[in-house]
Amino acid sequence: MEEVTKLHFTRIKSRGDSSFYDPQSDIRVVLPTAVKMTQDLLMQVVPDMATKREFSYLAKCYAIYQIRLMEDSTDMLTQVAEFEQAMNKVKPSTRAIWYETLFTLMNAVYGLFSRRDAKTDGQDIRGMLNTAEQAALLSAVKPEQAADIKEQFRSKGMLYAESPNIDTNGYAVCVETEEVIRNIKQLAHVFIDHSGSDKWNDLAAACDACFENPETAKLDDKTQLAIALAYPSYEHPTLEVETEDVQPT
Repeated sequence: MEEVTKLHFTRIKSRGDSSFYDPQSDIRVVLPTAVKMTQDLLMQVVPDMATKREFSYLAKCYAIYQIRLMEDSTDMLTQVAEFEQAMNKVKPSTRAIWYETLFTLMNAVYGLFSRRDAKTDGQDIRGMLNTAEQAALLSAVKPEQAADIKEQFRSKGMLYAESPNIDTNGYAVCVETEEVIRNIKQLAHVFIDHSGSDKWNDLAAACDACFENPETAKLDDKTQLAIALAYPSYEHPTLEVETEDVQPT
């Protein structure tokens, strides 16, 4: 007789882990922590299931944004704009609650860290803040307008010179066993039918088409999960897949 155990593999970002708390004031740690806190808090206090599903969608969008920042070389302005456009698919009232809760948490963290001695001045900081301001502006305009506006910013030297540190690998971790599956993007590339654009969304569409092909079901579990999780997109925010670990008893 065989005992079947369900294993759940979750997509994680490159060079990252799933730790929730870190005392450092680095915004790269503080903001994801605040997003996690926002999700946990709202899921506890909001009774409406439809709204909870929207909050869950927003959390998935942020997780995909994190993954793409670390693995997708698309420029920052486009990344922020696509993220905000995906977030805008839920009701304005839901977004307002989510953003208000997140801002309240971040403002509280800011207040705490403001009481510490710190030096954070200089041209780099001003350039980053300026680029963040332009990104916020571009997220509110139509995609066809964004390219022209972005080029104007770039030609006038108004954008911070990004130095992307992109990891072309992809990772998934098994919740039950903590097994880490590496290089899932490379594995997916072996099986997807794709030529031409190497943009994230195009590769995601190729993976989706491959996963829906009945022939894919004949592949081993790791290959299937690689195809399913290699390129999560806002259109199809798949961040977890389930497999069966069959053990004789």
